[in-house]
Amino acid sequence: QENLHDLLERVRNRSVQFCLLFIAGLDNLMHHSPSDSRKIAECLKHYEQQIENIIAEADDRYDRYSLSVISGHGMTARHAVLDIKSKINKLGLRFGKDYIAFYDPTMVRLWYPDHKVKSIIIELLRDIQHARLLSQEEMHKYNINFADNMFGEALLLIDPGYQIEPNDHTGSSLPGMHGYAPEHEDSFGAFLSTHQPPVTPAWIGDFFHIMQATVNDCAASG
Repeated sequence: QENLHDLLERVRNRSVQFCLLFIAGLDNLMHHSPSDSRKIAECLKHYEQQIENIIAEADDRYDRYSLSVISGHGMTARHAVLDIKSKINKLGLRFGKDYIAFYDPTMVRLWYPDHKVKSIIIELLRDIQHARLLSQEEMHKYNINFADNMFGEALLLIDPGYQIEPNDHTGSSLPGMHGYAPEHEDSFGAFLSTHQPPVTPAWIGDFFHIMQATVNDCAASG
């Protein structure tokens, strides 16, 4: 609410050239009440009113402007949990010496300091139901095939509706979670704008180019 109030004041003072306003309330609600349609509708209605207020103020004070609304991700309701950490621990391998694993709610990122244990871990992971190891082709498709393996040499992705518990991010599971395959319908996002964007957003990196073009347009117009 502070951020919204501050933006409205800046619009009224005509001191906005470019602004990125981040609002996280809907994300928190969806994590804890992903199936409460009444609360979700109320939250969306609240943001709709706030956006309309910003547009009304901009209409009064600017000859030309554009406003875009970029959603984050969708949210998937929890169906069941998977304890993958215990399965890997039972192999008796040394964390930090033989392997490194980070457990997110929807994926496991793995590195192999000792590559002799790689096949042992992969054999275990391939037998885990409701999860799959991403292929190199998929890593390339999702733009996560970094040369230095900064986000993992291997990545185990969990099926939508399942969560890893315990995990290193939230500890225990939450009623709703994101971070599944982007093709899944619950992962879809939205882009709304008062103007046709210079780039049609096809993946998250395109939002940078849209904002960059907006900044350049502002600078060109003085």
